[in-house]
Amino acid sequence: MKFINPRMSRVLPLLGLCALFSCVATGQRTACAQQNTATTPGGQYSSGDYRTVEPLPDEMITVFDPNVVGHRMRYQHPAINDTGFVKTKASSTTWEAQGLAGLRRGAVWYRHHFKLPANLKGKPIGLFLGGFEDEARVWINGKAVGTSGSDTSGKAANAFAVFDLTEGIKYDGDNLVAIQVVRHGEADTIRMGGIIRPSFIFTGPRLPRKAPKPLELRRVLPGGELGDIEE
Repeated sequence: MKFINPRMSRVLPLLGLCALFSCVATGQRTACAQQNTATTPGGQYSSGDYRTVEPLPDEMITVFDPNVVGHRMRYQHPAINDTGFVKTKASSTTWEAQGLAGLRRGAVWYRHHFKLPANLKGKPIGLFLGGFEDEARVWINGKAVGTSGSDTSGKAANAFAVFDLTEGIKYDGDNLVAIQVVRHGEADTIRMGGIIRPSFIFTGPRLPRKAPKPLELRRVLPGGELGDIEE
């Protein structure tokens, strides 16, 4: 185990400030800021060739799905009238603070309606999810995009995922992005759940793949066998 000299613990922050002032002194503050932004996960898709189109609101339309069968209830489809649905907060607070600490199993759905600016017609559109617990599954206008993949290690909340929405986007009308966040374990000491970090819709170069992993939801037959893939 390595120990840091107490004097160095006071010097290290000063070194960081010196680096910042060096950028300012040489007229490169903007370049330094862009470099720092680009090194963060969200910065990769909001700077350089990419730019943010619309942040996902902190408070979103929410549907609780304790048995993880919401896709059969068509929670991913625009045809559902969700004007009277409840809303919960995502990144600004926790499950516990919203009285949801008891929801340790199943899944939760978020539905966000949006329109694209006219100048984005025909351009690639993506979704950045900054953090979630534990698996994020995404649909655009009722069409499955993919999943972040299952994670039972407890590390999913510290991960991010990007999804290519381009194939299902409506450039001249209303769009619905539906996000199902599935829990794979009950252990949670800080009472997190659902989407837990800022997320946004972005444009820029087309992503190399639609999602980290394809989403294949199969029907379970009476004998326990897996049937056809569900939409």
